[in-house]
Amino acid sequence: MKKIILLMCVILTSCATEEKYNAKLNTWLNSPKEDLVLSWGVPSATSSVNKKTELITYKRSSISSYNGNIYNWNCDTTFTITDGIITNWKWEGNSCRSD
Repeated sequence: MKKIILLMCVILTSCATEEKYNAKLNTWLNSPKEDLVLSWGVPSATSSVNKKTELITYKRSSISSYNGNIYNWNCDTTFTITDGIITNWKWEGNSCRSD
């Protein structure tokens, strides 16, 4: 039974990858900040770098358990916005993946 559950987890997570997440984030480059906020919602955090540049961060987290073990999953994605346009992004975490 453990092998079946492990195999199911591998199959389900193999479709979602960091490379696909990077590709998804790349589609936002040179887009207006307003479009991102309309699509992703209100950011978890914002900070101003200077008059022209700000950082907006989206945080995603979840907890799961299996066989008595608890797993914390998180992904923080930060976009750099310059003059209202997305110019860069970065992510940190152990669950930054996309289909």
